[in-house]
Order: sequence, then structure tokens, then C-alpha cells
Amino acid sequence: MTLQEIHVGDVVRVDDDPKPYRVDGRTRDGILTLESLHAYPRVVWDGVYEFRVTKSRTFQ
Repeated sequence: MTLQEIHVGDVVRVDDDPKPYRVDGRTRDGILTLESLHAYPRVVWDGVYEFRVTKSRTFQ
């Protein structure tokens, strides 16, 4: 497994979960804030480490 560059605005999956999330923020330490694309109202997931996510092939 190689690490990918994750940027704000990328659509990612966490731990191979099929639900997509958009990267809403990123710290220097590699901690992400994710916004769900599958939930209403808006759901935010804060404190996700960058090594747990992979870019979604569907949204590339």
C-alpha cells in the first residue's frame, strides 16, 4: 500500500468503507475533517488520520 496525497476537496473512503466522504479540512499533522456525501443533514467526521483513507476511484 502506498500513501497518496490527500487534498481538501478530494473524495475518499475510510478503512475500505463503501460510503464516500469529502475532505473538508486537513492539519499539518495529517488529521482530516471529513463531510459525508451520503447523509442528510450534513454529517462531519473530525479527527480521522490520513493513513486510514484512500482516494475514491469512482470520483477521480
